[in-house]
Amino acid sequence: MRRLSGPDALPDLEGAELGTTGWREVGPAAVAAFAEVTGDRQWIHLDVVRAADGPFGVPVVHGLHLVAMVPSMVDEVLAVEGVDHVLNKGVERVRFAAPVPVGARVRGRVEVVSARVRPRGYWEAVHRVHVERDGIAEPVCAVSVTYLYRERDPRVR
Repeated sequence: MRRLSGPDALPDLEGAELGTTGWREVGPAAVAAFAEVTGDRQWIHLDVVRAADGPFGVPVVHGLHLVAMVPSMVDEVLAVEGVDHVLNKGVERVRFAAPVPVGARVRGRVEVVSARVRPRGYWEAVHRVHVERDGIAEPVCAVSVTYLYRERDPRVR
């Protein structure tokens, strides 16, 4: 876990890898819950029998489920003190390179691509996350997330 005393330290990390998260299993219950919340109940994610004859031979995790896990991956490797809130400004450059079978383990490798000061006490940072699947050498997903870190007003406690 990398701890920063404030968002003004983010530019010093440009180009740096922050670390790798622990492994997380994406089991059938999580996939079913994601399907329920999003309404994406496609058989390729939920039906073991039908998926056996599908393109991957097994049910696979929703790609957007992997993307939805990215903020918690960033939070696992980076803590920025001295902020009163963090906003997710955007998700870009999402690429899926390989399927993730339901029940597989994934983790994130996080780096800071860029950081700059913005108006009204905000700092903007772009984090690139490569989602890795246990047993596969290359990342299965890559995504950039842009966060706005709002500096805490030192006059407010």
